[in-house]
Amino acid sequence: MTQMNYRKMPTRGTARCYMALASLLALPYGLQPTSLLFIMLSICCLSVGVLSVPRASYVRVLLYSFAAGLVPAVIVGFLMRSPANAIAAFSFAPASALLVLTIRRRNSRSAGIFWATVALTATLVGAMLLWLWMRTGSLSLAVFKQLYSEIKIGFVDQMTALLQETPDVLFLSGIDVETAPAILFDVFVSVLPGVFLMLIWLIAWLASACVRRIFMGYVYGADRFKDWPVTVWRPLSFVYLGCFALALLPIPGDVYTIIGIVCYNIFLPLIPIFTVIGCRMLKERLMRQPGCGCMVIVLIVALTVAVPGIPLFLLSIVGAVQTIFPPKYPPVAPPPFTPPFGGNGYSDPGSDGDDPDDQGGTSQ
Repeated sequence: MTQMNYRKMPTRGTARCYMALASLLALPYGLQPTSLLFIMLSICCLSVGVLSVPRASYVRVLLYSFAAGLVPAVIVGFLMRSPANAIAAFSFAPASALLVLTIRRRNSRSAGIFWATVALTATLVGAMLLWLWMRTGSLSLAVFKQLYSEIKIGFVDQMTALLQETPDVLFLSGIDVETAPAILFDVFVSVLPGVFLMLIWLIAWLASACVRRIFMGYVYGADRFKDWPVTVWRPLSFVYLGCFALALLPIPGDVYTIIGIVCYNIFLPLIPIFTVIGCRMLKERLMRQPGCGCMVIVLIVALTVAVPGIPLFLLSIVGAVQTIFPPKYPPVAPPPFTPPFGGNGYSDPGSDGDDPDDQGGTSQ
């Protein structure tokens, strides 16, 4: 029996199974768009399936992605009677197509994550606007004000009842129980765009991590994804550190409130990017030092238990500083891929994505 790790790529049947699984996982997301885990798995499975098709041109990549996204969109549209839910179920298809095209063109991992984030954001925002237009019949400013008032009234009522049951939550905070729900709602609405973009970026990054993990068992993956790190444009490090510092300054005033809102919505989407870079730096440092680095790991775990979230901020700051001042020593290279049982080595790394030898599904 031929071992799977002998193969350059998954077989055609495996590719079809991945595409069908992507369409199946998109159904629960279309029925309930808050199920973000399903959209991430759909992007991952469709990307793996399309990448596994031998000698697929760029046009065929788009057609496969469109077909895989059209199936759950039609099913959800009939079940929910809502075009907005159908668009939400289809949103994984353009994100997967752009991620696959960046991999086929040998672009960086950050480029694939960026374009997948753009595609996913555009389709989801379009689905939200379509849902609002179907509900109100208009997208005027008065409609948005009415929606804001309805959501605020519901949020304040629920938070007021919750704070009356647990009044000790705001102990020593200096915030009145009666005004706290409105303040919390204003804070939540002001940072909502940044949180939304941060979640979309995390979905795209997790999908790329799953794609890499699946393909690392094949020669194709060892060739394409052995050095596939997340990078960032250097000036964004200065933007991130500046916004982080401005958002933490306790300066009162309406002007600073606007500046703080803008800074929060800028550095929130950048937190996971620099956190990933900081984690990679820590991993390289632990691999370079003798021993297993137990004290550093114990310190991070202790900080996470004591103050959740602080280690992530620290790692993001370290990642931003490392981007500004890169280390002088070269990073630790991953070990070379060795096929099991004495198999043959890599495919030609100079071949492009459309090379039949690079896309084949034959065993080595």
